[in-house]
Amino acid sequence: MHAYYFDNVPGDRRLPHDSGRPVLSEKLNSIGIWSRKFPVDGDGRWETQIDEVAKERGYKNRDTINITREGLGDLYDVKIKMFFEE
Repeated sequence: MHAYYFDNVPGDRRLPHDSGRPVLSEKLNSIGIWSRKFPVDGDGRWETQIDEVAKERGYKNRDTINITREGLGDLYDVKIKMFFEE
């Protein structure tokens, strides 16, 4: 994972906007951001691993969304803006 502070430079929000100032994992952990790597394989084992983490952490809901202009149509730009603001 690569975490960094946003550079606040105007432009396309889908671009990295990497300020060059990394955010250390200790900082992320202190604010409740947790990460884990799952190798994506063809046999679906990664989905089982995600299910195990969801059970361990008490997650009840989860969504999958395909963020493409083709998949979202006219809502694409609205969704991109919403995800950025969240």
